[in-house]
Formats: sequence, C-alpha cells, structure tokens
Amino acid sequence: MLIGCKKNNENIITDNTGVSKWFATVQFGKSEYIYLVDFIELPASIVAYNESFKNFITIILDSHRIINQYAIIRKLDNTGLDTIRPIIVSDIVDFGELEYSLTFKDLITDNHGNIYIGLDGIINNKNFHMFHILDNDGKLLHSLNNSIRGTIIPNFLMSLSNGNIAHYNARSFEYTTLEIIDADTGSWGESIKLPFMNWSHPIQSNDGFIYYFSNARLFSVHPDIGVPIEILNLIDAGIDQQNLVGVEILDDERILLITHSFNEETFSDDIYIKYLTKIPSTDLHDRSILTLAAFSLNRELQTAIAEFNRSSSTHFIQVIDYSVYATTGADGFMAAYDRMILDITAGKIPDMIVILMHTPLQRYASMGLFEDLYSFIDNDPELNREIFTTGVLEAVEINNGLYRLFPRFSILTMIGNPYFLGNDPSWEMDEFRDVLTSNPQADVPMGSWATREAFLNDILLNYINLFVDWDSGKADFNNRTFIRLLESIKSLPLDISGNYDFIDTAGLIAEGRQIVHNLFFNSIDNYLEHKMIFGGDIVFKGYPSEDGKGNVIYPSDGIAMTVTCSDKEGAWEFIRSFFTPEWQRRKFDPAFPVTELILNEIMESAMIDPEHRRFTSGFSGIPVEVTALTRDEVDRIKNLTTAIINISRYERDLWNIVNEEASNYFHGRVSARQAARVIQNRVSIYMSEQFG
Repeated sequence: MLIGCKKNNENIITDNTGVSKWFATVQFGKSEYIYLVDFIELPASIVAYNESFKNFITIILDSHRIINQYAIIRKLDNTGLDTIRPIIVSDIVDFGELEYSLTFKDLITDNHGNIYIGLDGIINNKNFHMFHILDNDGKLLHSLNNSIRGTIIPNFLMSLSNGNIAHYNARSFEYTTLEIIDADTGSWGESIKLPFMNWSHPIQSNDGFIYYFSNARLFSVHPDIGVPIEILNLIDAGIDQQNLVGVEILDDERILLITHSFNEETFSDDIYIKYLTKIPSTDLHDRSILTLAAFSLNRELQTAIAEFNRSSSTHFIQVIDYSVYATTGADGFMAAYDRMILDITAGKIPDMIVILMHTPLQRYASMGLFEDLYSFIDNDPELNREIFTTGVLEAVEINNGLYRLFPRFSILTMIGNPYFLGNDPSWEMDEFRDVLTSNPQADVPMGSWATREAFLNDILLNYINLFVDWDSGKADFNNRTFIRLLESIKSLPLDISGNYDFIDTAGLIAEGRQIVHNLFFNSIDNYLEHKMIFGGDIVFKGYPSEDGKGNVIYPSDGIAMTVTCSDKEGAWEFIRSFFTPEWQRRKFDPAFPVTELILNEIMESAMIDPEHRRFTSGFSGIPVEVTALTRDEVDRIKNLTTAIINISRYERDLWNIVNEEASNYFHGRVSARQAARVIQNRVSIYMSEQFG
C-alpha cells in the first residue's frame, strides 16, 4: 500500500519497505490509481538512469531551452505496479524557438481518467502557464497555455465536484478565478470569480463548496455565493498546518486529514491519517481557555500552539485571527490592527497578543495594555534573565519594561570588506559619508536598491530610535547628527538607472560598484556566504552611529500578555515553553536562538571542521563550502548583540512626515538644515498628539 506525504515542502511517496520516491499528487475518492513523478535535476546535457526503464536515457537540451526539473510520470495501481509505460514530460513539451525556463508544477486527473499536467514557465521575462491533457493511457490529447492571464501565485489545478478540472488563478490580492478546462476541445471554458483564497491549494467536495486553508483555518465558499465561511481551526484540533499533507471532506461531514511528522530516531517521516468530527466546546471539560489575538502565525507559533493544546490537560489556547480584517495595499495590515484596537476599546481584550515586526508595540504599551514579563521571568523557578543572550532583551525594553518575549532573533547590520571600510566594528556618520564619497568607482555603493528615499526608509525603520525618545514622547530631528545623515544620504543615487537593474548584489560587489551591504544576519551559513562574496573577509560595521551601537535586532514573532489576562499562570506556562533547551534547539526558519546556552552550542559547533565538507545554497544561488570558523570570527559574531541600537519600529504617520520633508531636500528644493527644522516642528506636534 502506498501513502502520500510531504517532507520539507516536497511530496514523497513511501511504500511498506520504507523506500521513498518523489511524487506529484495523490487524490482521494477521485481515482483508483496513484500518479508518481520522479524528479531528476537536469543541467544542459545529462545522461540519466531511470530504474523503471532499466536502461539509459540521454537528454540533450540547447543552452537556451532549460527545463528546471526533468520529470517522468508513472501511473501505479494499488499494488504499486506501473499500468502504463512511464511518460517523459520533456517528450510532451513543445519547446519551440523561444527562450524560456519551465518547472513541473501540478498533476491531476478528471473523472474519465484523463491526466492534466501543469507547468510554470518564464518567457521574455514574463510568467506563463502551460497545460497538457493526456488520456488514461498517457497519450497526448491537447495542449493549451495561459500566457496572457498572469497570476501572482504558483500554478494550481483542482478537481471540481462535477468531474471537470479547473485552473486556480489568483489575478490579484482581491479575487481569484477558477478557469474551467474543456477536455473535449482542449480550450478554456467558463470562468468563476471567487474571493481571494490565499496561497493554499483548494478542493471542492461533493456538496459543491470549495474548501481552502488560510492561516491554519479551513474555510468553505460556494461559487454561487462567494462568501467564505470558517469551518474549523486546525490549531484548536491540536494539528500543525505545516505537517498537513492532504485533506478530504467526507459525505458524513467528517474531515479526513493526512499529516506527517519527522521521527528523529528513524530519520524518516511518520505518517498519520486523522478523522476530525465536530464536537461541542463544552467537551473541553475543565480546561481553562486562553485567547490569543493574531494577525498571522508563523510556523513556530503554529507548532507551539498545536502542541500545547494537544498536551495540556488544564489549558487551551483559542486563536482570534484578525487577518480577516486586513485590506489590500501597503497598509492593509493596519486595518487589522485598527480593528483590534476597536475591540480592545470596547472591552474585548484577549489574554495574549502575537507581536509582529510592524505591530505598534510602543503605542499599545503606553496604553498600559501589557504585563511586564520581567516579573514572570524573575519569579520562574527555572528561568532567569541571565539565560538570555546578552543585549537581546535590553534592546526590546520599553521604559525598562519587557512587554513581549520571542524565541529567536536576527540582526540587521552593514558589512563590507575591511579594505574599503576599515577594521573597526563601527563607524561614525562622518566616516560613513567619507567612505561613500572617497570611492567614486562605487556608483551604487550600497547596492541597486539604495536610492536616497529607499535608504531613508531603511533608516526610519531601523534607526529612528536615535531621534525619538518613545518613553518621554519627545523627538529631536533638528540636530547635527540628523542633518549630516541627510547630507550623507544625498550622495546616494536619486533613482535607479537602467545600467544595473539586472545585476545582482554579488555581481555589483565583484565589479567594485558596491562596497557596503545591508545584511539580515540569521545563520552561520549566512555569514559564510557573504564572507565569500566579499573576497574572504568581512567586517561588521553596523549602521553609522556616534556611540558605536549600530546593529538592529529583528525578533521573531513573539507573545505579549495583557494585564486583563484571565489566567496569567496558564499564559506564562505557554510563553515560557519557548525557552526550554529542548525547544530552543528545534529548527524552524533561519534565526539565532534567544538563549545564551543554545547560541553558544551553535557557535562551538561552527568551529569544528566538518568531517565531510558540504555546500550550502549560497548568495545569489552560488554554492558555498561550509568550513570551520575561527575563535576570532565567533567572538566577532557574538559581540554583535552587545552593539545593538534597538529594535526596529514602524510608525506609519511619522514616516510620512519625515519622507515628505526629506524629499524636498533630496530634490534640491531646500537645504538639509531647513528640512530638519520643518521635520522637527511637524514630528513634535505628532508626538504630542499620540503620546501626550
């Protein structure tokens, strides 16, 4: 028997012998067969051996015709035997004369057994989709494409309850369309408009409703109505969405899920089939319910909540998802924040709140909304302030209080080769400006992104604490430091010219046109990549500052506890679970653990020369050899946390004030002193209104 599962965002199929192979899809209730796809990485010319054929297959492609993955489709019955001769996808694709790259994306069958193959491609720098329809013996029936219908998400095919196949196409962040494929004519049929359904693969059940997951919640929407209805929250069921493989809505209203989890003892996936049945909330018995307000949940938070709900016999976390109130556009999430503030004002205060990078934490803390978590750390029998990495908690303090905790962090810093930047791990504003002006060959000294206004935005996000005292509600922009900063920024390009639009950072550095790089530093591999790009040596300069503290901490998504929390002991039991050695050693998105013990383990391990040299997927796709770090390198990395400016803060209205007036200076309409004076006046009024 073959069971489908996912591992590391790839699909695998496992038989009872434990042998794993790659596959595209398994359908429940739609076909008695399983379709297996073997993927082989393909350079321009390759000789590949496929066990199914028991012979060699030679694949020759022109250098301008690249298929990113070479795929062989196999149709298996329930015994695991091939029922047709394996299909070579590259034999189906008509490459033509145009240059493009192609990636195998999706495979699905209709109720007649026809096979639909979806391929993503790029042609003339534009995305397109290619589809092929095969009969149940693998014979090509039709080919069609979607080159004029651009989509912002990956190519999805889905089976409808009437047996037809549709292309799921998100044209914008406002709505999607289901574009029906006419298998008889090989053409596009009816198009059904639906509300935006996130990035998950939707399914349609026999009741005609379309089901999809968004932020760990299952929604249904009927094509004739178009209004999504929330069906269930996976976290409430103690299930991590990251482990979800397949879903099927059964006729008896139960939900069938296939999940997987990595078994560290066998180094393989354990596969589970789960049936969910609706039960009344009263069946939670005596568990105390804790509400957690969230705007999104990253993988680590989803895992933690699901495991807590599954293991705790005393408490249960119920997620209140405010992302449903977000609107389109750059400030879309602010609508969700505004809705939460309205709820809080009305007395609907959650027990805990997920704090993201753009959460206006200072504003909430000034309202007296949050508990100071230092008191919980100090009274914990196992935790104390000393277990945390030096400088990390101090960087996120507000008026000497700690109003959120987070399990991991990254550091934003500036790096470059000491030949240009000097060996000292910091610089003042004058030195920063001198480096930019004394290297005329570096016409894009900080990279092609760093125009005057773009870099000012970067400063406002990561550096504004030098000019704004959030505790007192005062600001000071009319000073020598800010004026010199404006003058330094003016040495950057006003806008992006076409002569380096398509040159990546590695290329600009190699040509000497870029000498400073803003590094989002989150792993040892990250360090090794940039060390290679800068010719074997780098210096961590940080942002220019007068006190030598030029690095910015980026916490992972964290948790704040409200002062009205109904069960503070239970909420702390959940929050503290992130800081046990066992949890800190777990691998999620690249970031450094927040506890000193586990960070030291990573650093000590980095100084051990690998027994078997390996390569990491490096900067701009260049493979980088993983080598041992020296003690000096480890010390320099660890010292970054002691030179942290503060945490990045997002204050939309304040940004707009500074940007508007600085733009007048950048375009030569006023002097730097005049711009600083006007900014000071306007920001002072704003701060008085916001913080009293």
